[in-house]
Amino acid sequence: HAEKLPAQLSGGQQQRVGIARAIAFSPEILFLDEPTAGLDPASRVAVWAAIGSLRRDHGLTVFLTTHYMEETEEADHVCIIDAGRIAALRDAGILLIASATNLGEGRAVAAAGIDAVVAQGYEAGGHRGAFDPDAPDECLGTMALIRLLVRETGLPVIAAGGIMDGHGIRAALNLGAAGAQLGTAFVACPESAADDAYRRALLGPGAAATVMTRAISGRPARCLPNRFARWAFHVAPPDYPIA
Repeated sequence: HAEKLPAQLSGGQQQRVGIARAIAFSPEILFLDEPTAGLDPASRVAVWAAIGSLRRDHGLTVFLTTHYMEETEEADHVCIIDAGRIAALRDAGILLIASATNLGEGRAVAAAGIDAVVAQGYEAGGHRGAFDPDAPDECLGTMALIRLLVRETGLPVIAAGGIMDGHGIRAALNLGAAGAQLGTAFVACPESAADDAYRRALLGPGAAATVMTRAISGRPARCLPNRFARWAFHVAPPDYPIA
């Protein structure tokens, strides 16, 4: 990427941002969502071998998303995947990233050997990535959470939540983030598949007063204050992932 990195960034920050940009602008990236879901153990081994081959033999950068749920009575809690799976993913050459909404989760991510952590601030749209949705939520904002995770985890931190333009990205980088993750900022872009009604709602006055609700899936999620969200304040939705 031809753009020069900000001069005030440290050498380490410049290196991390350079890596993030190289990934973002690479045409040789493959995203896989739950590639082994529902497969028997032998098939899982074959899939991991194939993923490793994509990286080694074809030079692809492979990103994997997984939504592993710990099999306990509290099955709606998001957990760090077990050490065996982490080792298998590493053997396949896969970069591992997990999100954290507070320092305790960030420390758990670091202790598990994950490569980077997403600092999901309370402002973030969509589902709240808290490990335990029923535990008290510290509601940490993105900028405060960035500093905590940068200082305490030693991992590259990716900022997420309420970042809508270059000023927000620069603020995150100045606080030590290695990169920034934007979602809502691109929904109204011409390339987006969002329909006209949603675009109008997103750019309307309701966007300044978004709400957190469990009615979408049973887990907390931030959404626009529409009739569905208002209705949800008066009912108890089923537990995740039944809702």
